[in-house]
Amino acid sequence: MSRNIIFFLLLTFSISWCCWLTVVFLQLNTLHHPAGAALFLIGGFGPSAAGTYFILRRSTSETRRFFRSRLFSFRRIGWAWLGILLLLYPAVFTAAAFLDNYLFTQSFPQAEGLRLMLGSPSFFLLNLLTLFFLGPVSEEIGWRGFMLEELQKDFSPLQASLWIGLFWGLWHLPLFFMPGTFQGMQSFWTMYTAAFFLNVFGYSIFITWIYNQTNKSILGAVLIHLSINFTLTALYPYSMTLFFLAVFLLLTGTAALIYIYQPLRKHPKN
Repeated sequence: MSRNIIFFLLLTFSISWCCWLTVVFLQLNTLHHPAGAALFLIGGFGPSAAGTYFILRRSTSETRRFFRSRLFSFRRIGWAWLGILLLLYPAVFTAAAFLDNYLFTQSFPQAEGLRLMLGSPSFFLLNLLTLFFLGPVSEEIGWRGFMLEELQKDFSPLQASLWIGLFWGLWHLPLFFMPGTFQGMQSFWTMYTAAFFLNVFGYSIFITWIYNQTNKSILGAVLIHLSINFTLTALYPYSMTLFFLAVFLLLTGTAALIYIYQPLRKHPKN
């Protein structure tokens, strides 16, 4: 692992964890306390702030143009891949909902989040913008735009995905002890935590696959991240069995992708 990646991780974790551990230490509620909300938001931009710094610090006009293209150009993605990256996770979660209904709960998610958003256009737009910037934009310039690009110089896409999954998962750790976050509403020592971290590895592999198929599009990574967050928000509240089934389907699909799609396992020096 290169020094650039190590310094990127140090800067990312320093920005995020300094903010988030302050919230945890002072037990500031991120939903109701202005300082808690501000520190939560600032910390969330750690990966993209660090990634942008390392991408641009020794940039030329050509590399800056390339960065802007990766970040803003829909042409890199194409219509077919745009459909795949926007609909893939909703399809996984929908399939999990049918399985949950048939095998366990005999009910479907109430989708209160979606009902609230559809009930007010302004509320829908506010939520969409929040979900777009907090998570997709605040993270993907770092995790995929910089770290994945650097890792794939020395590792296969699969190995790079696993490295990112490890640090991406660890980066979320303070959220489990932070009042007002979804993770903070769950007990840390539960199956949810294990499922969450396994999920991150599955996400990481699928986002790498789409990133490479869309000509290294950071925008593509942002949009699939948005699709994941929007699905989880729109269908909330949902049963934990539904979440576990979605994780199972995602990991099964990940295993199939690794087996079928050989370039994921190909080392760059081979």
